[in-house]
Amino acid sequence: MFKLRLFLVFLLMLGICAHAFALDAETAEGLNVQVAVTDAFRFSDWSKKKREKRSIKTINEVKPEQTFYIGVLVSGFGIDNQGAIDLTADLTLRSPDGKVYYEQKNACRSKGVIPPDNIFVMLNPTLDFILKKDDYPGIYALEVMVKDNILNNAARGEYKLALVNDNSLTSNLPRPKK
Repeated sequence: MFKLRLFLVFLLMLGICAHAFALDAETAEGLNVQVAVTDAFRFSDWSKKKREKRSIKTINEVKPEQTFYIGVLVSGFGIDNQGAIDLTADLTLRSPDGKVYYEQKNACRSKGVIPPDNIFVMLNPTLDFILKKDDYPGIYALEVMVKDNILNNAARGEYKLALVNDNSLTSNLPRPKK
């Protein structure tokens, strides 16, 4: 009888170890951050779609005083025992000369239980931003650092966006790399 109990305990421990390994295997690729910028507030429509194909029409340039929207999509995140995630993101916008133009800690986050079939999430809120008329035209770099508070790791995403003044021609600026 003792050997049977020992065997059952061994199987239980093996199952727990296998489950923990499976969770690690799902995140083996690691935390992945994608930044999307659009000129139309369509992220709310996108996040409501369930099983249909999802797409975001991104933009590469904006004009002064034009509102653009920033979405942060994350995959490879950790999930706790209750099925919850805990992600926070810091945002930095660098001007064409590389200097910090704008910075916000904990700009967006996602915390709570998610459906088990979600392989990625969009952090909340979607951020809106405007570059002004007196801002220097050129390529701005939007950097987002996401921290997974469950797995205690972080990953970075970046998006490049050109500010074109009415006086400047788009063709004079190098094209932002996606």
